Amino acid sequence: PTAYLFRVIYTWLLIIVIGGMILHNLIIIAYYIRQRRKKEKGMLRFQRFKGWEVYQHFLMLLSFSVLALSGFMLKFPDAGWVRVLYALGLSEPLRALIHRSSAVVMIVISLIQGYYLIFTKNGRKEFSELVPTVKDFVHLFQNMAYHLGFRSELPEYGRFDYAEKAEYLALIWGVIVMALSG
Repeated sequence: PTAYLFRVIYTWLLIIVIGGMILHNLIIIAYYIRQRRKKEKGMLRFQRFKGWEVYQHFLMLLSFSVLALSGFMLKFPDAGWVRVLYALGLSEPLRALIHRSSAVVMIVISLIQGYYLIFTKNGRKEFSELVPTVKDFVHLFQNMAYHLGFRSELPEYGRFDYAEKAEYLALIWGVIVMALSG
């Protein structure tokens, strides 16, 4: 019963969070397609991440994607795409090795990021800027109103906007759930 309860809660959290993110991002993408990126031409750009942060992001994206793919292979072994991969030579022991290796990469990257956020001055500063505030909820509604044409200007964000904070927190709880549940 406990495992079932956690599966139901986790499933609904995924549906709400990922569904909300998809809807949110589709609204914004539609806006930018309409604007044809004309405002971006000639704008001054700043490098947001250091080299090692880019590698961390890439390894997290890669490890999560491989974990999801190899996990779904175990959960849905009769799916057509899974049978194709097995027919191409992927064996169950190799799938399991790839899955576990990706889990190790994801956990190590998460521990490095956790160390950075807790034990370094810049990390603690960034973490404090990632904590959601009431202002983030106001920014959410202001941003949606802007992209739907009900508002004439975007809200002014700090270092991270509400979407970046939500995605980062979703990453944290997602990694914790995945690491603990296997």
